[in-house]
Amino acid sequence: MENLEKKFDRTSRFYDWIDWPFERFRYRKIRQRIWKGLSGKILDAGVGTGSNIPFYPENQQVFGIDLSAGMLERAKAKASSLGKNVDLQKMSVYHTPFSDGTFDAVVATFLCCVVDQPVLAARELKRICKKDGKIYFLEYVLSKKPVRRFIQKMVTPYTRFMFGVDFTQDTLATLQKEGFQIIQEKNITGDVLKLIVAQI
Repeated sequence: MENLEKKFDRTSRFYDWIDWPFERFRYRKIRQRIWKGLSGKILDAGVGTGSNIPFYPENQQVFGIDLSAGMLERAKAKASSLGKNVDLQKMSVYHTPFSDGTFDAVVATFLCCVVDQPVLAARELKRICKKDGKIYFLEYVLSKKPVRRFIQKMVTPYTRFMFGVDFTQDTLATLQKEGFQIIQEKNITGDVLKLIVAQI
């Protein structure tokens, strides 16, 4: 199986172009809502091509990490064009060099539905977020409705190849199992796209 780094290096060349309709008509408002009011030291975990960058709060210390150099190259260009000050670094979300409790807030948009080991990713975000901080997960999850579940399972091989997205994840259950306190769970698109706000 193609590893994540190679997959997203390959995908980075056309990712924004293919994702544009979803970004324009579905994701943009949600991203803006997530980032509004965040302050302090903030991590954008799995920054990708930088779709969150337009919504970064001013005069805050924002870090963005991603495994893919190709994705980061585009994120850096986006940050530069928007005049956003962000520290972008190439690293795995499974093992970061940050100390325990480094961040006041963590944002993870489409992370657990993309990585091949969501439990490890969740554990690392839990470690590096402050105990009174919040972690915002925007994730595709497997529907509880039979027909929708069937369709998701059918299209997942394609979405894995094109976007790296796995619709069969149960991120809420993963977070609960890892001891996160769920303070908000909101369906964005049916019960397929969820915003989950968690604390340690």
